[in-house]
Amino acid sequence: MEAMAKAFSGKLMNRIKRVLVDKHIGAIVIALLLSRAISYVFAAITFPLNSLILAKTWPAAGRTPSTYEVIMSIAGAIFDGVLAGLLLKWLYFPSQPKMIDGAEDRDGQEADAQ
Repeated sequence: MEAMAKAFSGKLMNRIKRVLVDKHIGAIVIALLLSRAISYVFAAITFPLNSLILAKTWPAAGRTPSTYEVIMSIAGAIFDGVLAGLLLKWLYFPSQPKMIDGAEDRDGQEADAQ
């Protein structure tokens, strides 16, 4: 039962992967994640600058730079960048099965036959 579930999940993941690559959905999602990561980096830079400029030009505003905004922007940039990298590796740079002399690979073919 467990072997059947594993085979089904492997086939399902391969089908999802093929659709994401063939229809360019994966590339669009990767581009979206990278653009969000870049915008988070710019936000982390501009939040403190904006607060300082506002405090200098309009002291009644009383706004001080918030470290929470900067930390959340940096965390968002890291999260989106890592997610884009993992998706890029999974979709476009598949791992090769390791061959050991005399051993069989995942498809059940002998390593010597290839």
